[in-house]
Amino acid sequence: MQIVIDTNKWAEFLRAKEMPYMAAALEQGEGLAQQFCGWLAQQQQQQQGNQVAFARELPPGKDHQCNGKCGGACGGACGGACGLKPGGSGAQPPMIPQTPGAAPLQVLPQCYLDCDCIDACLYEFLKHARLDFDEWSWLELNKNESDIVHLNVPAGGVGYQAALPLAASQKIIFQQELGQQLPYQPGAIKIDPKWTGNPVPDQVTVTLYAGDRGLTGITNPSAAGLIIVGRPFTLQDFECKDDCYVVPWPRLFGCRTSAIPHRRAIYIEFAASSQLGQATVTSLNPTILKKGSRLYGKYCGNGKA
Repeated sequence: MQIVIDTNKWAEFLRAKEMPYMAAALEQGEGLAQQFCGWLAQQQQQQQGNQVAFARELPPGKDHQCNGKCGGACGGACGGACGLKPGGSGAQPPMIPQTPGAAPLQVLPQCYLDCDCIDACLYEFLKHARLDFDEWSWLELNKNESDIVHLNVPAGGVGYQAALPLAASQKIIFQQELGQQLPYQPGAIKIDPKWTGNPVPDQVTVTLYAGDRGLTGITNPSAAGLIIVGRPFTLQDFECKDDCYVVPWPRLFGCRTSAIPHRRAIYIEFAASSQLGQATVTSLNPTILKKGSRLYGKYCGNGKA
């Protein structure tokens, strides 16, 4: 059975659905297919009508460490919807491209293999962020992405400490590193406190906030437009085993939340009560482990956040 596709109609349909990059790819593919068919006809004529055989660089169905889902160079299921399910509206999920190496986010050399699927929620944020960056910056930012996000930039004004140590009745607030410019999905928060005196981790409250990037001189989180994330913790909550201080990222309505947009940032406040006594906190090193990162698996026993 022969299936005929009207390329022009499909291109119009894709543009109407605000997917111009898909329409352009379809039209480009049509042009390349026509060139290939012309070349193939010439080759077959030279071969006196014999069929031209093509060898694959990689055999179909080859598993390239993509959990058995992919064929070829991870272009099978990894290039599709990644197991997405319909949302609350019942609408079918979009097809999520593989990264790196797929429009509209970027196109990299073919030698980049074993690529992870983009999470459906993160993909939507990446599409919006892509419009704010030129091609060179977008490529460099993606090259410098890390599994972790440091929360090490002091952001407090009057009422907050400018730096550690943290003593009784004092507080300090940090924001995420300015180098994290792309959207990302938090998986867990890791804190590594160091003390002088007798540690009393249950007397230090830890509060997560989300807000605009680059805020400084904060005297009141609410007045600065910061939105609290989940409920406050204490440092005691982060102890999970020897020399390991990790808690999962808070869930919303019992659901895994999506991403931190590129124009937003995470802030973290540490507030010591008057019951800290003579002890001081000399180091905290708060970091966010991204969802699905290898470091999350190192500290928490699996690769999922």
